[in-house]
Amino acid sequence: MVDSEAGVGESLRETLRVTRSYLIELLELVAVEARLNLVTLLLAWILAVAIALLAVTAWLALVAAMVVMTVRAGADWPAALLGAAAFNGLLCMALVIYVRRLMRAVGFDATRESLAPASQNLPT
Repeated sequence: MVDSEAGVGESLRETLRVTRSYLIELLELVAVEARLNLVTLLLAWILAVAIALLAVTAWLALVAAMVVMTVRAGADWPAALLGAAAFNGLLCMALVIYVRRLMRAVGFDATRESLAPASQNLPT
């Protein structure tokens, strides 16, 4: 009986040691992956900023080209620049309207609907 109790105790200690070792290795893996993911996300953010800057530069060049072509077609500079500003303003307004429509769809409607019956059964 004493030998079997010692064997169980030793087996339990070994199980706990192996479990602890496994958990330490798992946490180290999580830390390494977290660092790698952070570096990847940071690089993606930097590239997104670069893409946005390039897109703005391309848009400005396009608008400048439209203004120059308008002036060459016979319009004066103030009218061409005003036209470019109006064009940009209309595009901005259209995008604002679109974003507002998108924002109406943001929410947790299905979650709230699924929780509604449960909240009605709660005692008050």
